[in-house]
Amino acid sequence: MKESTLATKIMIGILCLGVAAYLAIYIIRGWGGELATTRAYTYSIDVGQEAQGILVRTEIPLAGGNGYVDQILPEGAKAAAREMMQRECGYSSVFRLSDPEETHLMLRLYNVDDTLLAPIMDKLGYKDMERCMFLGFTDGEKGFSKNVAKNIGRIARKFGAMPMTGYVTRSWEKGRFNDPYLRDTLMDFSVITDTLECTVNWSNMAQVHRDVRAVCHALPNTVVTTHMSHCYPQGANLYFIFITKMNDAAEFKRYHTTILDAIQRSGAAVSHHHGIGKMFAPWIEGYIGEREYGAIQALKNYFDPDFVMNPGGTIGLDLPQEEKKFLNTRKDYR
Repeated sequence: MKESTLATKIMIGILCLGVAAYLAIYIIRGWGGELATTRAYTYSIDVGQEAQGILVRTEIPLAGGNGYVDQILPEGAKAAAREMMQRECGYSSVFRLSDPEETHLMLRLYNVDDTLLAPIMDKLGYKDMERCMFLGFTDGEKGFSKNVAKNIGRIARKFGAMPMTGYVTRSWEKGRFNDPYLRDTLMDFSVITDTLECTVNWSNMAQVHRDVRAVCHALPNTVVTTHMSHCYPQGANLYFIFITKMNDAAEFKRYHTTILDAIQRSGAAVSHHHGIGKMFAPWIEGYIGEREYGAIQALKNYFDPDFVMNPGGTIGLDLPQEEKKFLNTRKDYR
């Protein structure tokens, strides 16, 4: 019996040493790998790198703010993203910065709260709902990809980033095209989810974020997440996702309309890459301006005076004037 107990203890000891060795190697390779860096802040960023078949990740949280309703994309995270875009050292293939509410959801969706990263982030002061997750990766020639990742990591550290292991990036990449299929299943339970995205400058990003999220959260028991997925030296897009319990089409349209009103009123472009469809048509002239919209109208009248093509069109060219929205009074962002 004693021999059996001793053997069991030896086996447990070997197993523990094996787990400890695995974790030690994983951490050392994450911190010291030539092509990989991992860090963290009080706001999260994840940067990865793909080069010549080698996929490496760098996940970084950015030093951040305190709240998600009235303050999103704190100056640390936004300033870091802006410098990454304006440094002229190349761009990553995927560049995504999530606000605190989306970060909260992602870290749970990908089970980060069940890993060693959760207590480490908390211990270092990167509190839940007070951090942003930045994730991404680069593609291309090995030297180029390495240089882009190195400079992104350098900027992230400058703004207080803490490295992570790349676990979230890999999980996100694995499910990024599968997660949207959950929408149809959720609708069977009267849970509605939809997305709206707009284009902003760096100068009006925080204001647009606050204004639009305040309207989104005006509906009780609604989850509202936001991220930027397309960034440029001049600005970025803000991608809003809402999830709420609703099964009435008229109620959905009313809620959807209040969000588009907020986007136009804030001075943002009513769309970024999703385009303008029939639901968005009433807001397009109010954003681009009467003269600019008139140029599109003149082309339509010249090439299709009888409105044979695309009747009830997607950009509101045959929409009654009283149905159009003109809510943007902010001239400083135009």
